[in-house]
Amino acid sequence: MQGTLGILGIAPFDDRADVFMLNGNHGRCFLLTSDGLYLDEMFRDVRVSYLNDAYRLGGEIFGGTFDRADGKYYTQIGHGPYRIYEVTGIAEAKRIEGKVTVSESQVNAAEHKITISTLSEPAKIDGNLNDWPKQPTLTWDQNGKFRVSLHTGFDDENLYLGYQVQDASPWINNGRDWTTLFATGDTVDLQIGTNPKADPNRNQPVVGDKRLMVAPYEGKPIAVLFEHRKPGGKNPIEFTSPWRGEKVDDVRQLAETEVAVKTAGSSYIVEARIPLSELGLRVEPGQPYRADFGVTFGDPEGRETQLRCYWANPATMLVDDIPGEIMLHPKLWGEIAVE
Repeated sequence: MQGTLGILGIAPFDDRADVFMLNGNHGRCFLLTSDGLYLDEMFRDVRVSYLNDAYRLGGEIFGGTFDRADGKYYTQIGHGPYRIYEVTGIAEAKRIEGKVTVSESQVNAAEHKITISTLSEPAKIDGNLNDWPKQPTLTWDQNGKFRVSLHTGFDDENLYLGYQVQDASPWINNGRDWTTLFATGDTVDLQIGTNPKADPNRNQPVVGDKRLMVAPYEGKPIAVLFEHRKPGGKNPIEFTSPWRGEKVDDVRQLAETEVAVKTAGSSYIVEARIPLSELGLRVEPGQPYRADFGVTFGDPEGRETQLRCYWANPATMLVDDIPGEIMLHPKLWGEIAVE
């Protein structure tokens, strides 16, 4: 459910609960039971449908009613013509009960928890994944497209990352400002809290919360570290839009991080060796750290970012808003541990 505005009404459902309807600002409406079960949605999403028929209400439907009469359900709603609809199917909805068995690995996947192993030998940073295990540490996508697989590993001194990304216009970013490449095309990044004692439910960054971005810039890949909260940061930047801003206390390129990139067809590989000293990360085996991994996808010209796709954080669809794109929300990250 997205952009819900209010409850239009509530009506009897079964002997355990009522049913109520929510309207949404994209023209959709949603049905739930009063004991918390989602039933269905109705009407057309104006963002993806251009059919101008009776089931396209339009955006920002602020009013309406929902109720039951003579055993049937009705809603009165619309933009312009204020129509009355009979809502069918609710009476046929039935509860089901039973047991579901889940494994520890399924629970960890749902909670975005992973374990990263130390490497017996350092990964060779050459844009190939041949020396990595066949099974990646993580995979994710956006509705079956923009697939990403990620290999990860540690040794005593480095963090190793190997991204393989499905992209129709692979590894293009023509941004002129190396501090805002996340807004102008293809990048990969790591967001991590280096202080494992920080509140895991924090919605704002604290000292130790950082973002490492790898992106193409002037014909070569660069690694940029954003330290959002760093007292005495030497290169603070205020990322602004016409209505808000977000200050990052220190932004700098990492000289010791080694990066290799290889493109092929509609995909690319980015490998990186990041010294733990540059991240300010001291790894303790078994200690959980808040972290997330992500990819930004740009237009074919490499002028603007059109999609942000992350492993754990689902609230990354915002683009065209530089302060919103640079903000960190550690509460929505996953959890990694090293063994």
